[in-house]
This record gives sequence, structure tokens and C-alpha cells, in this order.
Amino acid sequence: MAKVSKDDTRAIKWPIYFKNRLVLGKLDSFVAIVTLWTPQEKIAEFLPKESFAVIGQLYSKRGINFLVRNLLANPKIKRLIVCGLDQTGSGKALVDLWRKKEAKDSILDKEIEAEAVRKLVNSIELVDLIGVTEEKPIQKAVLLAEPELPPREARIFPEPEVRVGSLFPAELDLVKIRRKTIGQTWLAALKHLLNFGLESEAIYHYFTKGENQLYEVLNLALVVEKEDPKDFKIYDFFPFKKNELQDYIKKFFQKDRGQEPYTYGERLFDYEGVDQLAQMAKKLSQFSQDHGAMAVLWNPKIDNFPIRQPWRTPCLTQIQGQVYKNKLYLTAYFRSNDMFGAWPLNAFALRYLQGKLSEEIKVGLGSLITISNMAHLYDHDFAQATEIVKNNKDELCDWDPRGNLLIKVENKEIVVEQVSPEGLPLRSFRFDGTKPKAASSAGYVLEQAGCFSVIGHARDIGEQLAKAELAIKRGFKFEQDKELV
Repeated sequence: MAKVSKDDTRAIKWPIYFKNRLVLGKLDSFVAIVTLWTPQEKIAEFLPKESFAVIGQLYSKRGINFLVRNLLANPKIKRLIVCGLDQTGSGKALVDLWRKKEAKDSILDKEIEAEAVRKLVNSIELVDLIGVTEEKPIQKAVLLAEPELPPREARIFPEPEVRVGSLFPAELDLVKIRRKTIGQTWLAALKHLLNFGLESEAIYHYFTKGENQLYEVLNLALVVEKEDPKDFKIYDFFPFKKNELQDYIKKFFQKDRGQEPYTYGERLFDYEGVDQLAQMAKKLSQFSQDHGAMAVLWNPKIDNFPIRQPWRTPCLTQIQGQVYKNKLYLTAYFRSNDMFGAWPLNAFALRYLQGKLSEEIKVGLGSLITISNMAHLYDHDFAQATEIVKNNKDELCDWDPRGNLLIKVENKEIVVEQVSPEGLPLRSFRFDGTKPKAASSAGYVLEQAGCFSVIGHARDIGEQLAKAELAIKRGFKFEQDKELV
């Protein structure tokens, strides 16, 4: 923790965080404005530049952490105006912080002292205009006289520890992770990024002091097999609650984009007058394996840089449906995907859409597949992601969709039977357990036969084969998954 001795925000290059993503006015002003999901430029265009210090958006609760850090570093700010459309509850969480004088649900980093937060909210007047985007009420709030509030010192607190460089060598082409629920899939994706994410640099410098690193994996394919869209499994480790998820899904499919550059709902249901989801349903109803049942969310006329800034363009660019064995499989392609803050919400919304579409075309529900061309984890989320993965290891188990292998010893032979996930027998293998390296040879044959799609399954079977070989050669009793007797 550090105190800034000079009451001059320029001495610490304020704003500290996301400077290049904010609208800057007169830094000596006592007014800061948060526009939530409403584009900050829409609000800035009807305000004199000298009437505010900074205007910025607040997409998520996690962003409150950086907003508070910026405010702590600038004691000149005396009024915080919160306006605009609140799509994810970030505005409500910010207002609640001011009303309750404390941070709940790990909104703020543990490095920020609670007493400093208490002094901050007592020394800044918050004006709650959530939902307001009109010119007059916002101008009125901006032009009010400076409030008389207790002074405070500028404070800068250390940040959570972040990783430097990749821990392990990683693939540069495609990675696949499969789990039953969205929560389990998310944990496995975070774990992979924490271990194998390649250090990269964001296109835009999110922080003025160089902390703009992210860790990324190219073409991360995540498969969710069993999530029930009518009864989502909401884990305690999610950074959102069930009611917040329901609100997000509702807004995800809104056709009216209002002041937004785009919404997913607009481009899915009213893309230049076309309801793409209705077209998908029609195609799949008439010909279940239609290869053109897709919705495209990228508009090359307006979405290509530098026509529009990258953060103003869709991350989700394509959805495609396919029916196999009377089940609807849905594949979604993301050009870029924040795996911590965005993917789980995106996945729930897509699974909900998949469920509705499968009901409409009267088929069962297959897997949800998301392919994130650039799946990334920002360094400012690294500490929280690490803690979540560390505390939820039991949810990281991985089951092989190609079925199980049952191993037993008959006389001097190792017998392996492959069964489907439902327990139906598929095929069997026999190996002479008296031969040198019998377990190694058997493992090779099974691998070549395509019995494994999960590394953990292959590792476990390798251990069981080795025990079976040892039992035959030493005269022990063998039972799969049990100690040798």
C-alpha cells in the first residue's frame, strides 16, 4: 500500500487503469461518470468536456475493482454519477457498495483495505441514475455544486500476484476439453489457461503502466454434454448468482439494441430484417442434417477494424446447428473470448437457446460446443481464477465419452472389454501377460484402436494393465482399481 503525497493526479498518471478506454475531460474536475452498458461516447457528446474528469463504462462487477482503485488514487473526485443501461447488475452492485459502505461477494481485491473503501464511499457523493440515458437529468447531476465532504488522501494498493510467462509448453493449434456441466467445463478451461496460456499483449493498452498482459490459447474447443437448460446447475464458485444469470439471458436475446453498437439478440432475430433463428429452425425441421443451418453475427461492412473499435464488435460471430441421432448439437464460434468474465454467461445463454431450438424442431438435446479462436485470461483475473480452481478440484474429473475399459486376468491372459458409457459391450481384447512389456504392448494396441479420447483415462488404464501384468508374473490376485493381493 502506498500513499500519494502530492494532491496532483497527473503525478501518478491518473487514471491508472483503462485510461485508453475512457473518455477524459478536465482531470481537475470533481465529477466522474459511469455509463454501465450505454456507450460512454453517447453520454460524453452532450456534456462540456470541462464539466467532468472521466467517463467510462462498467460491464461487470469485476470492473468495480478497477473503478474503485482509480477513485482511491484521485482525492479530487467528489461526485460519482451512475447512469445508463444496467445489463449485468454491475450498476446495482456499485450502488450497493456505496449504500452498505463495504464490498460483498469478493468484488474488490483483498489487497484493498476495507477502511480505505469506507473512507472512499463517505467522501464521494453517488448519484443513482441507473437506466437514465437522457441528456437533461445527467446534465443536471453534473452541474450541481461541489458537495462538501470529508477530504481523503490518494491511495494506491498493490495488485494481486500475476504470473510471468507460460508455465509449460503448449499447443499452438487446437485444444479440446469436454465435461458434463458448464461449471465443470469452465473450471477445466481456467485450469488449462493457468497452466498453458501463452503470454500475450492486448491490442489496446488497458493499463497506463504497462499491465496489459493476457494469457491465451488458440482455438479452445469446449464441449458441454449434459447441462439441463431447464434446470441450470449454478455452482457457488461462479462470479454471478442465479437471478443475475437469468437477467443476462433475457438481455442476451433482446432484439432492440437501443444505443448499443449491436446486440446478439438484434443480430440473431432481426439482422437487417432477417430472423436467423427462425431460418435455422425451418431448415432443421425440413432436413435435419442441413449443413447451412447457421446464424452469422459479423457484419463486414461495419465490424472490421478500423471502421469500428474491436471492443465494439461481436465476439460471438457464428452459431450452427446440426441434428445427429435425433439430437440437436449446437456449435458456436467466438473470434475472441474472455474465459473468466464472459464464457460461462455466454455458454448458459447458448445452452438456453439450444434447448428452445431443440423443442421447436422436436428433437433431443446433444452437446453444446464452443470454439474460441483466441481464448484468453486477463492478468487482473489471474489470482481469482487460481483461487477458484484450487478450491474446486473435485469438479475437475474427466470421463471418456468413448466408454470404459474393464480389465481382468484369465489364466495367463489380460482380458480387456470395452463398454459404452451406458454399459453396453462393444469389443474385447486379449493379451499374453507372460510376455516382456505385456502392459506396454497392450496399451499401444488399445490406443491404436481408438479406445481413448481423454488422457486421464489412458493413464488410469496404463496403471491397471501394469498391475495385471505384475499379477500374472508374480502370482498375485488382480481386481481392477484395487490393490494387488
